[in-house]
Amino acid sequence: MEPAGTLSFTCNVCGTGNSLLASSIQRETGACVSCRANVRFRSVAAVLTQRLFGSTAVLSQLVPNRRITGLGMSDAGCYAS
Repeated sequence: MEPAGTLSFTCNVCGTGNSLLASSIQRETGACVSCRANVRFRSVAAVLTQRLFGSTAVLSQLVPNRRITGLGMSDAGCYAS
């Protein structure tokens, strides 16, 4: 059993399950244990998939779509790949 106030989530960048104390999460914290994507990175990924596909999806599980082109001049490695 996890401590009270623990937030369990699946990283929407890499798909890894995570658990964090909710009180410790801030914009630049709450890094995924696998890909190290923080709250801000995961939020960008969530907005991107929501706007493109109508729902939040895990980036690493998306099927490539040649009709969509993205340009990132300074993307972080956790979602650039």
